[in-house]
Amino acid sequence: MIFRFRIPGLSETWANGIAGDVRLARFRRVLLAARRTPRYQPALERAGLSSPGAINRLSSVEEALQQLPCLDWAEFQGNAADFYNPAAPAPALQRLRYPTNHEIRTAVLGPRLVENASVRVFRPDWIEQIREFRPEALAGPATVLLRLAEAALQGGETIPSVTRAIVAFTGLEHGALTDTERDTLWQVFEVPIFEQYLGADGSLLAWECEAHGGLHTVPDNAIVEHLPGSGLILTSLTDRRRPTIRLVTGLAARLEPGTCECGQPGPRLLDMLAPAQSA
Repeated sequence: MIFRFRIPGLSETWANGIAGDVRLARFRRVLLAARRTPRYQPALERAGLSSPGAINRLSSVEEALQQLPCLDWAEFQGNAADFYNPAAPAPALQRLRYPTNHEIRTAVLGPRLVENASVRVFRPDWIEQIREFRPEALAGPATVLLRLAEAALQGGETIPSVTRAIVAFTGLEHGALTDTERDTLWQVFEVPIFEQYLGADGSLLAWECEAHGGLHTVPDNAIVEHLPGSGLILTSLTDRRRPTIRLVTGLAARLEPGTCECGQPGPRLLDMLAPAQSA
């Protein structure tokens, strides 16, 4: 099952056409990058997509997906060099996606993001500098935020206080944010917790809004499939350095179509769990 993106206020045909053109162009670039990797090259040859001409003649994303096999997560993780494209440019700096409808003063712990008046990037141990910034929100990898929270719980270590939000970055390595992890972050920071699922290149693939009704997918950045018995299957439309094509993530979730309570249209990931949680 593959969901298409819709833009409110436009005709369905035109909206799907705009989104489809963007996604197809990005998907072609990812396939061209995948040609340069040892692992993807044979699969592309079997699919008849071994040349730039064949890739550029693709008329739809679905056309190619039907010809490409799914990729096992253990293989992708354990043979990183075989999926690496040395000719790809470095990933572009990403902009923070605010979980609210307006900017909030946010200290980002670790990942390089575009900085502006409301967003500053700090090392996680720069506690005093973070305090001086007076953030309303903290954003960072879930592992970093949880490490701060556990240190505060176990040793009474002081942490920067925030008033609006905690934004926890998850992804392929960390998996989904568990209920226990949410409870830990809430216990320490006492502000709403928002999950943002990122690709390996830092691009935003899914994000949680103020309605907390699942994670909104970002169709321009990723293709999310849901196949019986396989769970969520991910294809990145932005990562050309380490292409991610039809990767079986090991995550179980429901893809919910329609409009969220926040007013945002499009599919959302609900009840996203790692295999150990869903067993």
